[in-house]
Amino acid sequence: MKKLFCIALIMGLLLAGVSMAYAADVQNGEFDLMYYAGGLSGSGTTGYDSTTAPGYLARFGYFTGGPLKLGLDYAMNTNNTNNFSNKINDLKFHVKYAPWRTRSYNFGIGLFYNSLRYDSCFKNPATNALISGGATFNGLGIGVDGRVKMSEKTGFYGQIDYAPSLSGSINGVDTKLDAMTYEFGLNFHTKESMMIKLGYRSSALKNKTTPNRDTTLSGLLIGLGFDF
Repeated sequence: MKKLFCIALIMGLLLAGVSMAYAADVQNGEFDLMYYAGGLSGSGTTGYDSTTAPGYLARFGYFTGGPLKLGLDYAMNTNNTNNFSNKINDLKFHVKYAPWRTRSYNFGIGLFYNSLRYDSCFKNPATNALISGGATFNGLGIGVDGRVKMSEKTGFYGQIDYAPSLSGSINGVDTKLDAMTYEFGLNFHTKESMMIKLGYRSSALKNKTTPNRDTTLSGLLIGLGFDF
């Protein structure tokens, strides 16, 4: 919980120094679709033949006409080998308070619900039989994000999400995960409402129940974003 309070305190101090000016003509929504060149690392990846886990990230955010901002993030990455496939599905639904919004910047802080699912499939080389399994972890967290216009065509964005206790079950054992995700990158507007996005994302998962099962999924992002 110390991490949770530290994030909230740091962002509170930052936002306290930001002007609360508001421009009524700012765009209310954004949709992003990016290729996620993810890779797995950490003690929880022992036994993997390959640590590459490419996938994609889709994000939708919308201001409801005031300071309330709703958002939906979905990242899907797959690790494939000759006999093993593991699909990682990371879904977050955000509700944020963001009065710090002008045509040049916006910042938000709030809560999110996280559903993290692993879908695994193992092929027995001797019999060619497929063995499927999976695990789902759910819980609440706190998130902050921001977007700053650096010039007429470029901008910076960043996001930090922290869920201190995602609950689930692995092979019948009740398990809790500590999940920290951060993402940052640049927006390059090619048109007024369309942009090329280039960024980096990292999700660190700490197993609070079983030692030496920590995993990090991280990599570059590239894709398109649309303002509306």
